[in-house]
Amino acid sequence: MDSLIPINIVESTTSFNIAGFQHEFLWALIVGTILAFVLGFGMGANDVSNAFGTSVGSKALTLIKAYSLATIFETLGAVLVGYNVIDTMRKGVVDVAVYQNSSDEFLVGQVAVLGAMSWVLSPLMSGTVSLVLYLLVDHVILRTNDPVKNGLLWLPIFYFWVMTFNTFMVTYQGSRVLHLSSVPLWVSVILSFGIGFLSAIICHLIIVPRIKKRLDESEPKTDVNIESKGKSQTVPSSKFEESIDRVRSYSYDVTTPESPPSYRSPSSTVTDQESRQVENQSQGGAFDGGIKHFIFWLLPLRTRIQDQRTLRMFSSVQIMTACFAGFAHGANDISNSIAPLAALLAVYRTEDVLQTSETPIYVLLYGVFAICVGLWVLGHIVIRTVGTRMSEVNPASGFAIEFGAAMTALIASKFGIPISTTHCLVGSVVFVGMIRSERSIDWKLFSGIAASWVITLPVAGTAAALLMLLLKLSI
Repeated sequence: MDSLIPINIVESTTSFNIAGFQHEFLWALIVGTILAFVLGFGMGANDVSNAFGTSVGSKALTLIKAYSLATIFETLGAVLVGYNVIDTMRKGVVDVAVYQNSSDEFLVGQVAVLGAMSWVLSPLMSGTVSLVLYLLVDHVILRTNDPVKNGLLWLPIFYFWVMTFNTFMVTYQGSRVLHLSSVPLWVSVILSFGIGFLSAIICHLIIVPRIKKRLDESEPKTDVNIESKGKSQTVPSSKFEESIDRVRSYSYDVTTPESPPSYRSPSSTVTDQESRQVENQSQGGAFDGGIKHFIFWLLPLRTRIQDQRTLRMFSSVQIMTACFAGFAHGANDISNSIAPLAALLAVYRTEDVLQTSETPIYVLLYGVFAICVGLWVLGHIVIRTVGTRMSEVNPASGFAIEFGAAMTALIASKFGIPISTTHCLVGSVVFVGMIRSERSIDWKLFSGIAASWVITLPVAGTAAALLMLLLKLSI
């Protein structure tokens, strides 16, 4: 019985110490909770708006639909995948063991971080992924003789790709809170491919016929008919005359072994391939092979007349990739905003800076709530900037932009790397815009955004350091 007395004394002393610690630093928890909401609000108004900006800009989604889908998929991304980034942010960036005997400094340090936090990482990887994807779409769909037919053939493949990738990211080494961390690799692979195949079958049997019907019903009336390789093709007269003018400007001076110089009348056949050949010759002269020829073949023709039925088909795909982008943002950026609060709460509850407990789901949901409030209140401002002002975005390019950014963000989340989905999306917009848009990029707007990225890190770091100094002097 006597041997139990020291143990009871130790337990009582420990409880008293934690209670005293919590009483002393209750203010830090309250202030940190408020600052986390403010940070989440700002992230919702900025980062989430970026994620859905291209979908709204291409008119694949309305603002209200974008807000609603963002709310749903941001929540799913945060709960299903966001745990990795939270762990990295709250105890992986800094060696928390050095604060073992100074929990108070660690606690107020998280308050300082919340007061000045933002992340700056290069968007090059996201831009590269989107660029490659758009070139693939251009070669197998957009530049073909029948882009709608080829697009509908590729649609189930896109669904398979997105759903397989997303399912694998969720199930393999998944959320410990949802007991997905013990799922074996082979189970994740089989489950991912199974869901991917099921999605492709559903797309082929249900979605594709609906899109065909919708395209047939909404096909606009045209006033000029042209024959292309035995198939009737209709083009609005204004755009037809535009393309004729372009080809005329090249045809007088271009000579090829296959066809002598000739004037192309309005009754002539105009195709993307012919326009591309003429432009290649006008810019590079007669040449056989070589790097220049490969580049002209690889890149899309900026003056191409986009087939409106094809773009309407891509609108349905872009809704899926917009949800994918929202999921990716929830998996990464929400964790960035809420990680200091999670660390603050863990230390406040146990006075242990090692933070061995898991992040509660309600902390993630609190972050999602703050971000969604910011999105609904101020998101329309940034949505217009990214979706319409920076570059010309249509459903086909928007699909590539969102998919590339989402893939990059999700892979980073899986490895616990805190990156900015905003930077991924802006990088993708710039990379894709440079190769496809006649308007190209609003470089003045982009330079302002890039400058803010460069400035943010030192300014935020300095602000956090000064705030930490003030808090440290006060305790």
